[in-house]
Amino acid sequence: MSRSSRVLLAAALCAALLLSIAPLAMAAPSSGPPPGWVQIAKNGIDNANDWAIFPITNFNGR
Repeated sequence: MSRSSRVLLAAALCAALLLSIAPLAMAAPSSGPPPGWVQIAKNGIDNANDWAIFPITNFNGR
């Protein structure tokens, strides 16, 4: 296999990979926690007053 055909094959495989994961990047953001979960942090980690990240999940009171 010549060098140019290997480069072409690699480029085609990369393009196929990018096209296959593109819908994941364009998916609509969720509008809240998943079913069965309860949101306990109202402002998230983008709040300018946050200075540390603490555990952000709660399962059975823990």
